[in-house]
Amino acid sequence: MSFNGVDLSRLRTKKGHTAQCACLVDAKGNRTMRPWLSSAVRLQASELRTEDFKGAKWLLMRYAYFNMDLIQMAVKIAKQEGMSVSIDLASFEV
Repeated sequence: MSFNGVDLSRLRTKKGHTAQCACLVDAKGNRTMRPWLSSAVRLQASELRTEDFKGAKWLLMRYAYFNMDLIQMAVKIAKQEGMSVSIDLASFEV
């Protein structure tokens, strides 16, 4: 991503496994996906910092609907920073 000019200076990582997904396909081609978001779901509202949002234009929310504190804090900071907010209502179970 850095190679393409993406600023990763505010990127934070957590110890743990990355997300995985098992794709199950039956003989007729019907499929279902069983995701495991693992470390991606461990972010807490208390970990968000205003500095993380500086200079951004959009907040894209995905897969956080089980943590309302996180959603509310992220939207609050985004609005304080004059950002637009987009919420993806798709379930990670789809």
